Amino acid sequence: MKTWIDRYAVEGEAGLVTRSSRPHTMPTRTCDEVEQKVLAARAEHREGPDVLGPKVGVPALPLIAQER
Repeated sequence: MKTWIDRYAVEGEAGLVTRSSRPHTMPTRTCDEVEQKVLAARAEHREGPDVLGPKVGVPALPLIAQER
């Protein structure tokens, strides 16, 4: 509640607009180029992250996260 009161005091009614909680940047996100390689390899080979990771040159953990 204090956050809303402080925002109203500083910004007026404009401060009461709901703001996104999504981060502005994602420094650990897999780059688009690598993501496209992974998606293409998945479509072609139909294999899991443990097998695709070494083929594409990416650790398996980011591949598992992309599946979610």
